[in-house]
Parts: sequence; structure tokens; C-alpha cells
Amino acid sequence: MDLSSILQDKYSKAWSASPLAGMEVEARKKKFFIGTAISVYQNSGDPASQWDHFQGRRVLCGLLPSILNNDRVGKSTDFWDRYEADLRLARDLGSNAFRFSIEWSRIEPARGQICAPALLRYHKMVDCMISLGMEPMATLHHFVHPQWFEELGAFEREENIALFLAWCRLAFQEFGGKVSSWCTFNEPGVYTFSGYCMGGFPPAKAMHLRTAGRVLKHMLIAHTDAYRLIKGMPGGERAQVGIVHNWMPYEAKRSRAGRFVWWPSVLMRLADRCWGNREILDFLRTGVLDWRPMGPCTRVRYAAPGGPPPTDWVGLNYYSRVVMDWRCQVVAYPWEKLSDLRQAIHPEGFYNAIKEFSKVEKPIFITETGIADARDTLRAEWAEAYFRAVEHAIADGHDVRSFLYWTLVDNFEWAFGWAPRFGLYAWDHADPEQKRVERKSTATVVRRLFKSFPARVEELWAQGSWRAAARQPAAGQAPKSAAGDGAHKLADGAAATPRGSPEGAHLGLRGGHMGSPEASPPSRSGKGTQCAKIVDKYGYVHLSAGDLLREEVKSGSALGRDLEAAMKEGKLVPTGVTAEVFENEVLQPQLVLFFDCPEDEMVARLLERGKTSGRSDDNEDTIRKRFETFHKASMPVVERYEAKQQCVRVSAVPPPDAVFAEVCKAMDALGTAEGSHAGAAAQPSEHAAAAEHAPAGFGRVAGARRATQPGEHAAAAEQEPPCKALAA
Repeated sequence: MDLSSILQDKYSKAWSASPLAGMEVEARKKKFFIGTAISVYQNSGDPASQWDHFQGRRVLCGLLPSILNNDRVGKSTDFWDRYEADLRLARDLGSNAFRFSIEWSRIEPARGQICAPALLRYHKMVDCMISLGMEPMATLHHFVHPQWFEELGAFEREENIALFLAWCRLAFQEFGGKVSSWCTFNEPGVYTFSGYCMGGFPPAKAMHLRTAGRVLKHMLIAHTDAYRLIKGMPGGERAQVGIVHNWMPYEAKRSRAGRFVWWPSVLMRLADRCWGNREILDFLRTGVLDWRPMGPCTRVRYAAPGGPPPTDWVGLNYYSRVVMDWRCQVVAYPWEKLSDLRQAIHPEGFYNAIKEFSKVEKPIFITETGIADARDTLRAEWAEAYFRAVEHAIADGHDVRSFLYWTLVDNFEWAFGWAPRFGLYAWDHADPEQKRVERKSTATVVRRLFKSFPARVEELWAQGSWRAAARQPAAGQAPKSAAGDGAHKLADGAAATPRGSPEGAHLGLRGGHMGSPEASPPSRSGKGTQCAKIVDKYGYVHLSAGDLLREEVKSGSALGRDLEAAMKEGKLVPTGVTAEVFENEVLQPQLVLFFDCPEDEMVARLLERGKTSGRSDDNEDTIRKRFETFHKASMPVVERYEAKQQCVRVSAVPPPDAVFAEVCKAMDALGTAEGSHAGAAAQPSEHAAAAEHAPAGFGRVAGARRATQPGEHAAAAEQEPPCKALAA
């Protein structure tokens, strides 16, 4: 029986009993949405809204204008009158969905007075989206509401929730037969942070922290009530209702000064709590809101009577993270590139955000992500990196259903006015002709990704992901993240965790490091061996402890000389991976290929290689010690995974080409040839794309860094990214 048959036989019983056995059928029912997102207010303005009344005011004790440069929204890009042309631009990109806001203030400019022409215009917009083949995704509150609602206290007063529910009822009565995807609130955390903590949004009540918590509580209650209201209306059973949360972690920049520079950490913890990153996510997961950005005096606690709030999906808006240095300036690390809003391109954070949102156990819709890049020098790189991060998350089993870019055309960006340029199409607010000009990055990269990515996602869904079967939680347990909790366990300056012996005696199926574009190509052990060939064919990076030690020796450093002397004396022997490290940092791959070889055969091979390698440690005594140490370390791993029917021994005695052919046959039979970069336990900081099989734009990324040289550790503490080179 060949290796392919062995693997299929070993997995057949476990797969048929798994809840994931029907995943392929479910995948055919799902659809991945790609497109753009807009706020109609930001593209059209509205004199009846509280935002129009906010313009022209002074904030922060009258020191600053409410909008940067005292900008005014006016008609902005005039989407209200030019929606047909803009929707055609969106469709031409390859969009099959379009997210937009239904502005309450447009439809009910005065309390109890409904504007029929506004309703008609929105009907025409939705009809246009449908006729162009784009799914309408409606948002009921995107930071904007009528000025009359603001004057009543808006969400500061719990009794005003009833007014919001009346608006939701009206909107669903009008559009529920055409729109199936509904968002109750866009970013309630940003609304409270900006309006009540920083004072940059209406009502501009800076440092009203307890009020911010009360407003957030009322908005979350309003979401729950709106969900139940819509579901109870005619046609509500077909509606998919969710809420959108912006994930923007705040952190202090790592510094050699360490504990002596304490204030950035304090300020960033406060900002993170005020933003509500975990507070809102915890509420969606548990039904308990515990808001206390500055302790008991600002605490607002609310436990929903029915437990976690009902929602059909959760929306993720992710742009980057905020890093502050000792000067209290927003900065980035040297290897990162900053957008015009000083937000770093940080795809690892995107993966981590998806991982966090998965804990809510609802489908994740990426409802916004984008980059402010007026010169269009970063958008292409950003797109490649962020699409890749989402692809990894989906391949790892996270249930992501959409990717919506913010935004279609440059528009009015709230308190920043006209300054940020997020649009896939450039637009100048001073141009009376209202021209839309496609950016180069849109034409060369974004179009390709828009058109290829949905097919790639549906391909991953259709595969059924046999790798996910072993990750499936027991009944009643929350699903375990594919990335596990060990993503960042490697200490700065430490050698990469070995995945196999220096001879590549076993291969765990995982990917390489997804690092900065400037990262040097990864080392590959055993050029010409089976492992090197598997790396070349399937896009995996293979590093061993021996590789890193030899790199240190070659450097001629003091440490390298000490290592060489220790190896000559037999005091230091590169070993295989231990069971503990395998479980904690290799993170439980779903298939282990163990290249088994009798000791005498292996020793003979290595001695033969030693004649030409020039390696000082290739003598019989050292080789036998190495083999014995590796065997002892590896066998617990092998036995453990054999017991779970997740390890296959491959005889390394036949000619290497024959072994390689058998391995390829097994991997191809399991679908890993087309989805290997989905590695069952890929970490958020990793990337291993199968270049031969991935669609254009999803090629291999070289990102594993070289071993840190002696003397570099102190400097690296401030300059190295959080995820070091990982053994693959």
C-alpha cells in the first residue's frame, strides 16, 4: 500500500465522524463578499445631521477647530446624485458587495417627519446595486444621526433607545425586502472614544469617561433590541443582523530604557480601554460589559439579562495599531512603513484581530480595512500583505465571509477633513467637475486581488480542510485558534525552534514567517535533500538548529568561535525538537511525516557527506551522539501523533527521489498541494504560499530572518519586530 493509501485509510474514520465532514457541502452554500464600503454622509453631507451642526465649532476649550483645517463636508463627492456612476466603478473593480449607510437624518430630518424623496432615492440606490450584481450591505448608524436626536441627548439617555428602534423599524419596513445584510452600529467604541474621551466627534465632551461608558452601554442594549425587533418583523427571519467593532490596539514602543520610561505604557493602557477593544468584544462573547478605563470612579458595568447579545455576524474594521514612544508621539518601528495617518502596515495585527474575533463564535465580516496614502506609494504593498493575512486566517479555519475596502473614492474623513486619502479612486474636493481618477495601485494590484480572491477563498472552503478536524473542539467548548497561544513565545535573540534534526528527519506542516518585505530570504537546510525539495514544491521554509549554529560559526564572531570549539569537543550537539517545544511552539500540526532510518544507515550517509562538507563535527562519534539525542527527543512526538493517527513514518532508506515521490503523492492526495500555505497551525506572523497553485498575487514571501549576531541583541531589542524568525 502506498503512502497516499495509508494516509487516506488512517484519516477516513476520524473524518467521517467529525462535525467538519459536512464542511464541503456547507462551503457550497456560502459566498465570499468582496467590495468597498462607504458612508453616505461622508460622500454627500446632510444639513439635518448632528455632524453638519458640529462643523465650525471650536473644541478642546476653543483651542482647535472641530474639523482639521476648518474643512466643511458640503456635498463631498456628491454620491447622492452620482451614485449610479460610482456604483459602476465599484462593480468594475470586481465587487460583488457594497456597504453603505442609510442616513437616519436624511429620512427623518425632523422628529416624526419622513422625507419621501429620500426614501425613493435610497430605493433607487439599492436597486442599482442589485442590478449590478452587488449585495447591498446596509448600516443603520454610522456615527451620524439627526440633530433633533442629538438635542434630546442621543445615546446618553436610555429612554432615547426607543427612538432609535423606531428608526430601525422604518428602515427595515422600507428596505428589508431588498437588503438582507444589516449592521445596527458602526464602531460604537470609536463613537464613544472620539465623542466623549477625546472630544473630536460630536458632542465633543472630552474626558467624560463615565458618560462614555454609559453611552456605550446604551448602544449595545440598542443593538440587542434592534436585532430582536428586526427578527420579529415580516421577512426578519431572512435578515442577517450584526454589529461592527473597530480593533485598534494601543501599545508603548519597546525601549531599552524599559521600566524607567513608564508613562507610554500607562497612557496606552488608558487609550486601549477607552477605545473598548476588549470591552466590546468581551460583551459580544459573554454579555457582560465592564467599562473602567480609570478605575472605580469611571466604572460602568452591565450584564445583559439574556447572556451574550444576539447577532448573526460580527463586523471587523481593522487598519493598524497605535504605538507611542517616550516622547508621547505616535511612531512605528524602523522596519515598518507609515500611512498618511501614521498607521503602520501591520498584517500580523490583522491576523491577530481575526483570531480574537473568532472567539465570539460568529461569522466574521471584514467591513472596513484600508490605507490613507495620497501619493499611492504604499497601497499596493498594503493590499498584498493584508489580503495575504486574511487568506491565512481563512485557511486556518477562521470563518471570514467578506473583505470590504475603505473606501471607493477619497472623501470627507470626519475630524480629519479632506486630508486622508483612502480612496481607490482619487478625487479633489476643489474640482468642480467631480472627476474620479483610478489610482495606479488600484489598476495594477487591487483589481487583480478583487477578482482572484473570492475564488481562492471558495477553493479553501470547498477543500473542507482535513487539517481542521483535529482542531474541532469538544461540545460546549470554544473553538481553539489555529494559531494557538504560542505565537510569540520565542525570546529575542534565541535560535529558531527546530522542526526536525539537522538532517530534516521530520517535517511538521506549517508555513514560514510573514515579515517585512525587506526581510532576507530564509535559510534552507539540506540543499538537495527531500526536505529541500518539499520546500521548493510546496512553499514551506525548513530551518534547523544546525543551520543557525553554522551561520553563527561562519560569521567568525566570538560566539561562533566558542560554538565551533564546543562542537569539536563534542560538548554541543544540535538536537531534534523535543515533545514539549513541538506542542508549545510548533503548535500541533495535523500531519507529521517522520523520515525513519536505521542508525547505521544514517551514520553511513552522514559520514559520506562529511567527506565533502568540511564540517568539523562530521565525525562518527559526534554523528552517533547526534542521532541518539535526536531519536530520544523525537520519539515522544512520533508516538503521540501516531496515537492520534496523525503521524506517518516514511522510510528514508530508498533513494531520495523515491522518498520524495511518495511524500508528494500523499500530500497531493490530501489537497495540500493546492492549500499547503494554509498550514494547519500557521501562526499570525507566518506565510507559506504554494506559489505554483496560488492565484496571482499570492506568491511566496521570504521573511525568515537570519540568526541574531553577537552584540546585536541590545540593539535588536528596540528594532526587531515582535515575531522573530521561526523554524518551519
